[in-house]
Amino acid sequence: CSAIGSALSLAAATLRLCENMSRGRKKWRQKRPRDERDKEAGNAEKRQKRDGDYRSNKGWSTSGKPEQNPVFNEFYQMQKVVPEHEWEQFITTLQVPLPTTFRINSAGEFAPMLQERMKKQFIEKLQEVTVDDCKNKSRKDRKKLIESMAAEAGEAMDAEDSTSDAAAATSAAPATDAGKPTEAEAEAASEGDEEGEGDAANAGPTEKYDPPSVLPWYPSENGWHFTASRALLRRDINLYGFHRFLISQSESGGITRQEAVSMIPPLLLDIQPHHKVLDMCAAPGSKTSQILEYMQRDWKNGQDYPSGFVIANDAAESRCYMLFHQIAKLGTPNCLVTNHEAQAFPTLRDAKTGEPCRFDRILADVPCSGDGTLRKNLDLWRRWKPMLGIALHRLQIEIAIRAIQLLKVGARMVYSTCSFNPMEDEAVVAQVLRYFQGNVEVLDVSNELPELQRRPGLTTWKVQGNDNQWYESPSDLQKETKHLCKSMFPPTEEESKWMNLDRCLRMLPHLQNTGGFFVAVLQRTHNVNVHEESASATSSTSSSTPAVAQESDPAPAVEQVAESTESSADAMDSTEAAPDAEQKPSGNVPAKDEGEKKKKRKNPQWAPDAPFIFISEREQWKSILDELRDFYGIQDTFPMDTLFVRSEDTPAKIYMMNPELLKLFKNDREHKKMRVVNTGVRIFARERSCASSTYRITSEGVRVLNPHMTKRIISAPEKDILPLIEEDVVPAEKLSAGLVEAVSKLGTFQHHTQVTFHVL
Repeated sequence: CSAIGSALSLAAATLRLCENMSRGRKKWRQKRPRDERDKEAGNAEKRQKRDGDYRSNKGWSTSGKPEQNPVFNEFYQMQKVVPEHEWEQFITTLQVPLPTTFRINSAGEFAPMLQERMKKQFIEKLQEVTVDDCKNKSRKDRKKLIESMAAEAGEAMDAEDSTSDAAAATSAAPATDAGKPTEAEAEAASEGDEEGEGDAANAGPTEKYDPPSVLPWYPSENGWHFTASRALLRRDINLYGFHRFLISQSESGGITRQEAVSMIPPLLLDIQPHHKVLDMCAAPGSKTSQILEYMQRDWKNGQDYPSGFVIANDAAESRCYMLFHQIAKLGTPNCLVTNHEAQAFPTLRDAKTGEPCRFDRILADVPCSGDGTLRKNLDLWRRWKPMLGIALHRLQIEIAIRAIQLLKVGARMVYSTCSFNPMEDEAVVAQVLRYFQGNVEVLDVSNELPELQRRPGLTTWKVQGNDNQWYESPSDLQKETKHLCKSMFPPTEEESKWMNLDRCLRMLPHLQNTGGFFVAVLQRTHNVNVHEESASATSSTSSSTPAVAQESDPAPAVEQVAESTESSADAMDSTEAAPDAEQKPSGNVPAKDEGEKKKKRKNPQWAPDAPFIFISEREQWKSILDELRDFYGIQDTFPMDTLFVRSEDTPAKIYMMNPELLKLFKNDREHKKMRVVNTGVRIFARERSCASSTYRITSEGVRVLNPHMTKRIISAPEKDILPLIEEDVVPAEKLSAGLVEAVSKLGTFQHHTQVTFHVL
């Protein structure tokens, strides 16, 4: 009885303790700062908006029902973006999640091997895969299942990698799907089954995937898509190996995960190796990396790098660093990242002639309302309204006009948005054509990418104001509708005859199971006489045609509805700055009062993290260049003046940039117009453990230096390559006598010295 009484007392005390802890936790939650509680609630809402309820590939939403927005339906049915008989198919496709799409790096050495692996391994394995029904499996059981599948995949890869071809493929992507998953990966794959959040937990066991297939319109079979959505790919255990393959290849630069329609603008630019390219709104960098891939597609080992370059620009500094991280995977010296508002991108000048530097190709993938991304942005269904597109119309015109001003005669500019709204698409193109008075035309690209299904651009549309009233022409506007302007309306019948807006491309989701996208390819046909521009800027406001802006000025502001088309066009020209004058903020940035004192910021937005110091300009560092020439046998054909560092101290990392970029960079140091975030590729790193040389060649610098080196290059037999790839440290006994002898001739090595190899 005494023991029973003690046990009951202990149980009662434990119960009271649990109750007190529960009350304390509730009080703690109530006493937390409001901003902390709001942050937690916001994060939960973001997770719900991001993940939603992906119950299957047949329909998705946060409520379990397909998303709808009556305002969206009414607006686009009135615009007739799709024929009436296709509307149901169009809206139904928007309610289904996007398939997984990616492209293989066409400039990579292992692109053919990745294609072969996709065809022989993953297409066959995923022929009969169904959505796994894990609803009744516990988290622990599901985790064990994933680990066992990973182990099986590892055994299969070990058998496959016994051949030399597989070994070469493995070197491109180490540990692709072999090996045991980490604790975090297993937890991520198994989460959601207890709360019903995962796709696999909610999907039926009979649903099947179509295996990965090639995008029919993407060149050289480098574009791929898979019908499983991104969320299903992340959580379905049957797709674990394929998912790990995509992750590892994406990290190493072998593939880029990118929406299918987003791949179209760089293809229509028709990039050549010698082109000077400007990407005005580049972040996060998938299109920029695609441009660089096509610029370098003919760059092989033993050949010099292309002479062309890409300037990748973005208005947000934080996104610029993310942009450079994406580009760095390619290991190219041909890219420079800048931080400017696109509509105020500065005019760069040639160092010798002083003439403005024009670009061969410009991509203007402008900010937009993004309703073409409804298949992956659930939150946009609820907050979409016509004003989203109207608010960006002015900025889009300014960016497009500035792009044309920076373009060479006969060169291409691609204007693109991920929006269906004609106010962001055809209306912007029409205003650009109207502004440049026949010096720009829309190219007919119907023969390019022939298997890409598209719809022609619109020639008529209506404008809906903030008052929900529809307007068909500028004459219908009232003084109260100041948020609307005349450039939002469709062109007149006379303008339509020469504008050729039907040459624009509209990609609709139901045509090829993609997102929505708009593309227009513009070409500059003539130069504009500067004297005529100056005259037009001061001409009478009764002129019947809009004036053309000066080439070196930033893009003008768009006229408001209260002004006439003629007077507003002249006003745009008259307010522009002189070519060499300091550029003023664009129209969408409020100007500061003259008497307002400038506030000092601790971290200015444009301040670089570190300076760019060229080694050839420092006397105390020129001995480094002599050492590199002597040790690696670098010939005079290599431009040593392009080597730079980012620190005032003794160089630990040495970078290199394209010689053509170097000319612009050094010339700009005098004018200080460019806000450079980063550029170049790291080709040397300091090696403290090596007695014979202070610097070693980096893996990303091998391709750049290889054509110019005469020393420290060894031709190894094929049987020696496999152990060099598979093992971190290879004993000399495992290598052939010929290779060991060739290495010994390079210098005097101690018994335990490790020699680093780069396998080409």
